[in-house]
Amino acid sequence: MVDITPESDEVSLPPDLKSFYLFFIRQTWRPLAAILLLGTITAVIDTMIPAAIAYFIRTSLNGANQLSSYTIPIIVFFVAFHPAVSTLHRLFTNHAISANLPTLVRWQSHTHIARQPISFFHSDLSGRLASRVLQTGPALRDTIVTATTSVWYIVVFAGSSLFMLANADLVLAVPVTIWILIYTSLLACFLPRLKQQSREMSKMRSSVTARLVDTYANIQTIKLYSGAGAENDFIREGLREHNQTYQALLAQNSIFSSLLAFLNGALIGSTLGLSLWLAGKGEVEPSQFALIIPLVWHIASASVNVTQQLSSIFENIGVVQEGIRSIARPIPPENKNTQTPLDLTDTSIKFDRVSFRYPSSDSSVEDITFVVPEGRRLAIVGPSGAGKSTIINLLLRLHKADSGSITIGDRSIANVTNSSLRSTMAVVSQETAILSRSVLDNIRFGKPGASLAEVQNAASLAGACEFIEELRDNQGRCGYNAHIGERGVKLSGGQRQRLALARALLKDAPILILDEATSSLDVLSEAGLRKKLENHLQGKSVIAIAHRIETIVGYDEILVLKDGRIVERGAHADLLAHQGTYHAMWIEQSGRRAGSDLIVSSE
Repeated sequence: MVDITPESDEVSLPPDLKSFYLFFIRQTWRPLAAILLLGTITAVIDTMIPAAIAYFIRTSLNGANQLSSYTIPIIVFFVAFHPAVSTLHRLFTNHAISANLPTLVRWQSHTHIARQPISFFHSDLSGRLASRVLQTGPALRDTIVTATTSVWYIVVFAGSSLFMLANADLVLAVPVTIWILIYTSLLACFLPRLKQQSREMSKMRSSVTARLVDTYANIQTIKLYSGAGAENDFIREGLREHNQTYQALLAQNSIFSSLLAFLNGALIGSTLGLSLWLAGKGEVEPSQFALIIPLVWHIASASVNVTQQLSSIFENIGVVQEGIRSIARPIPPENKNTQTPLDLTDTSIKFDRVSFRYPSSDSSVEDITFVVPEGRRLAIVGPSGAGKSTIINLLLRLHKADSGSITIGDRSIANVTNSSLRSTMAVVSQETAILSRSVLDNIRFGKPGASLAEVQNAASLAGACEFIEELRDNQGRCGYNAHIGERGVKLSGGQRQRLALARALLKDAPILILDEATSSLDVLSEAGLRKKLENHLQGKSVIAIAHRIETIVGYDEILVLKDGRIVERGAHADLLAHQGTYHAMWIEQSGRRAGSDLIVSSE
């Protein structure tokens, strides 16, 4: 009845609370309508039970013969029909909504977030994003379920009871009418306060989550700098603020509950007093007490039940509001799949006067122009912060250029889908992205469905076979089946880079992007790896960023970046002859390396 993982790549989540709730209610309206209908029937039947008891008492006092004609049908109705309706109500509530709605929210939240630009993930903690995706679904589910069960029940029951009491005697409806007016006024007074407190509560919970995620993610740095004491103080402060906010929320709920207790006492007392007064006047039969008292008592107890859930309701609304701030942030136009797929016939790459500036930084690249002919290799060198990785990010469309154009073949990358663009490239970045899965899963991520032989061949090209065969995790899994921890924490930097390179080689894309792909390897290992890869790179268009210049000596063209601009370009020999920035970098690295070799040899 509810598709929990629909094909929702193009779904955009509404960024405001009301629309967000309605968005998911529309997808689950059938079971929700069934819950409301069955809840209405249940509440009406519950008001009929005291009426039936009153009827039995009245007819039994008038003689056994009158009792027998309706006794069996009424008993059958309450014994069979009421449990059947209640069972259906629970089935729809538990299985159609409670089990499915959180999964639906989580799935569509994930697909929405996954389409965000890379800057979105740089501006928030990954742990906090995951927490909001996981928590928003149950919070939204709980508020909807409570509204369609407990709240809806008391609305229908109070209305039905009012009708029953008025039917017995119009005067008896007065206390319930006054109670409804005062109860509604109390809700109007306290709900905004509870809503505000719940919003603050959710913010504090999010803050504490962020502090914990930040601490655990950087636990090694904290331990190395003996910062456990300061971090504990940091967490303690957050927990105390969270507790104070929660106390304020509970205080509002306690005040409301106390006022409601007095209101319910007045309802029961006034209704009982009126009933006795009317009975004394002969206007209400004694049997009617079996109708009147249970009805008002049930109204009072149902209202208390709703009140007890108010803090939970608004706490959950606060969780949803806080979650919307992240998971429902609008998708930038350039990240919507409105473009056409890239039909690759030519892998030449062209940057034509491309400029870009980060919104919150002075870092930028300006007037970048170059061409990488199909099957040729281009290297980019320069000091840290010169804009080398920014050029790669612009090519991958992780950022959108402020001006200029980038084309592959004859197609502007601005007019093609992200998936088709990135499918033409294999990337090894300086930040080795290793998944908390097995070695096999990590390498196979480059080509889902690849055979074990293909994976092993890619690992061999990357020089990773030797250490992979020796891996063993704490669950006893070995080799390619061994799990390597979050971000590959169980591996060295060089091993992580070899796995990332193996993944890129397995993808076997026509364009290869190497962003400091071997920076964690020693000189000898790097040289051996270059020899292994030489044949594999034939015919591919390659762009490489390098700090160690000797790794790109044989490239067709080298760009030298400084302060976001290309200051030199040419082949290795030409740049050395020019005796500019590149020449200075070469002399510095060669001299340093020669000095290091001298020290080693003297030992």
